[in-house]
Amino acid sequence: MGKVIRYTLLSIATLMLLLFTAPLLLPTDALKGLVEEHAARTSGMAVSVGEISLRLLPIMKLTAVNIVAGEVAGAESEMHAESGEVSLALLPLIRGSLEVSGFEFKGIDMKLPERAGGGAMPVLHIDSMNGKVRISRGQIKLDEWQAILYGGEVKLDAVVSPAERGQLSMVGRATLHTIQLQPLFLDVGARQSLNGALSAELDISTEGTWPAAVQNGLKADGPIRIRSGQLLLSGLSIGYDLIRFTLQARGVNHDLNNLEIFSPLINATGNVSVVSNRSLQGRIRTTGLLSGEMLVGGTVDQPQLTPVAAPQASSAGY
Repeated sequence: MGKVIRYTLLSIATLMLLLFTAPLLLPTDALKGLVEEHAARTSGMAVSVGEISLRLLPIMKLTAVNIVAGEVAGAESEMHAESGEVSLALLPLIRGSLEVSGFEFKGIDMKLPERAGGGAMPVLHIDSMNGKVRISRGQIKLDEWQAILYGGEVKLDAVVSPAERGQLSMVGRATLHTIQLQPLFLDVGARQSLNGALSAELDISTEGTWPAAVQNGLKADGPIRIRSGQLLLSGLSIGYDLIRFTLQARGVNHDLNNLEIFSPLINATGNVSVVSNRSLQGRIRTTGLLSGEMLVGGTVDQPQLTPVAAPQASSAGY
């Protein structure tokens, strides 16, 4: 679930670089070259655009297709968008500020780091992304951003304060609604230890060098709910009605506080942590098919429960 937030934000940040680069009224070839050059210099990634068109009336609109961003020139792409469209507000531009009155990108694929063991390249698919952007006094305000992915949506409102050499800070709020975990985990190459529909309301922040600030430095706090799915525990597949907890994420480490699992076979409460190597650590109390105090171990892919042995009563000898 941390990856959903982290890499969706990473996709958003990459696409943002293409929104503010093009002086108007230039020939198409010159405009295309300027967009690619400035986006590559700002992001440290090779950026290419298949075609660009500019329309001034009835609104100022920039359209691009086949947008590709990679780590270095000639490398396999890290991010690809089939098309993008940006509408610019004219009056703020005349006053010296930039306001994107609307934008939409479609068919976005974000390549993720490979998992151990090889296999297919993990890719996060985003059907579409849209929203508004306002730039003034050294700040970028992201309004009503929405990404459609895996049968659900992610909404984001945030303020980004960029600095020199790729440094940035961001504070905002993200809302996730009914993200289907099964197709998401299939695409990113994760084992199917959990499925269901994920929803969340998270306060998020990050600062540092882009894109590492989004990948490894993201802070997220708030409630998470996962409904109507299957959970694999100690090799046993358990159907559940609801899993809920309060997330405290600090980069690659996640605390699942006040965890509750409601299931016809097992109910559980407790606290669990996910550390950087994807290991699980925690303690829960269960009732139902498995009852008692349990230590949580294993990994995100293969969670394990170990009963806590009851202390033996001491006996006096005569």
